[in-house]
Amino acid sequence: MKDDISNLGLSQCFADFQNIGEYVDFWFDSIHCHRSADKLDSYGHYNPPILLVFTGKDRYDKVRQSTALRREKNEIENQLNKVFGLHSKYHHLHNTLYLSNTEDIDEVFEKLQNEVSEAALKMDNWGKDCSIKWILLEHLIDINKKDGKQFINFTQMSKLAKHHDINIQEEDELLLFLQFQHSVGNIIFFENIRDLIILNPQWLADAFRCLVSDRVDNSRLYHLDDWTLFVREGKISKLLITELFKSKDGSQFSGQKNI
Repeated sequence: MKDDISNLGLSQCFADFQNIGEYVDFWFDSIHCHRSADKLDSYGHYNPPILLVFTGKDRYDKVRQSTALRREKNEIENQLNKVFGLHSKYHHLHNTLYLSNTEDIDEVFEKLQNEVSEAALKMDNWGKDCSIKWILLEHLIDINKKDGKQFINFTQMSKLAKHHDINIQEEDELLLFLQFQHSVGNIIFFENIRDLIILNPQWLADAFRCLVSDRVDNSRLYHLDDWTLFVREGKISKLLITELFKSKDGSQFSGQKNI
């Protein structure tokens, strides 16, 4: 609870954050990017919901705990407003909870569990029937992610879908599955770009974090004409992409510049 959320230090590639403010801001951005709906609900919230849980409540002096906690909660709210107040991603925050990992009774954690359950029940896809084939294919995609595969093409995906335990033979059903997976943020898929199905959206987010930043060490860029064109017109060359990846330790993306 004592970390300053409003402290936004130097961002690094691959979520190597300098402080808690960078970390919280990054996850709000990621969740907002993969949101499944563009309309606010009746409470002014976006889905998927975010529940912020702050721990360390037990660190406050027991005699003055109530006053100290109230002061700290107000400070946290001020920090959140400072970082997110004018951003639409702030609407994902549905509730904020404070607890102690060591001293709170079971009822406090049951309240947290209930908050999570209630938020899940309000999601559009909760309780909808889903084909067992889709569940198996989603599991197979997860296996490929864990093996380090970040993206595949439509032909490869079709081969996975035709696995004898899954047996999705029709292209229309596969497209419907991919569109659903995209809508819930599990993958990135566009029907007009079938040859690029990104299995791990975080991989793409990490790549863009290397390219789109207001904190770039200009002295490490050798293609200054390319840099000027990028800054002024938003046009980026392959040479500049390579240099930006190098400057942000994102060399693993260099082989995918054509994507």
